[in-house]
Amino acid sequence: MKKKILRHLNTFRSLSKDDTLNFASNFSKTLNKGDLVLLEGEIGVGKTTFVNGIIKGLGSNELVISSSFVLISTYKTSKFNLVHCDFYRVCGIYDFNEIIEYLDGNNVVMIEWPYKIEKYISFSPYVVRIYFNNLNISARKIEVLKYE
Repeated sequence: MKKKILRHLNTFRSLSKDDTLNFASNFSKTLNKGDLVLLEGEIGVGKTTFVNGIIKGLGSNELVISSSFVLISTYKTSKFNLVHCDFYRVCGIYDFNEIIEYLDGNNVVMIEWPYKIEKYISFSPYVVRIYFNNLNISARKIEVLKYE
């Protein structure tokens, strides 16, 4: 990805899983066909929970499960298909042609562990960074940024 300016859009302090789900649900209202969301954070921090909030906010009752064993899952919503990718287990050379097909402007694509494919991304994605709070096991700091 060409270096672009990363603009800060929002910071949210989540005190619970429900807070994270609600924040993500609200964030889903800003998404449009063709958007790409890169999800960053340590293992177990709540990236998949965030995707569940997005799905909920888009009116779907489907449950997103951690897709570490399934690299790409597609969920139908009333607005567009949401494609959830989890590249945690990808090591070495992987054929990213399949994910590139989803970046056709007709879907919203959310990618966990995006550093593994950044060189294939040629447009300006959102970045959602989720951090643990060391003082409260349930709390998270969530930052939403966008490349310009």
